[in-house]
Amino acid sequence: MDREHIHNAVEGLWLRYKGLTIESNRAWNRIENAAYRNGTPTSIMDLPGNGAIMVAN
Repeated sequence: MDREHIHNAVEGLWLRYKGLTIESNRAWNRIENAAYRNGTPTSIMDLPGNGAIMVAN
């Protein structure tokens, strides 16, 4: 599996654990995809302010 398939599988499990759905988590995806395109070596949980976004969703 490539990186995207692995990421999607892990994301699905994580969101289920947190009680969220992929649809309610689109802001995460936009942030993560932008960081990946820009070559920024970061993960969702390393981003500043992730708590605020999590609560907003």
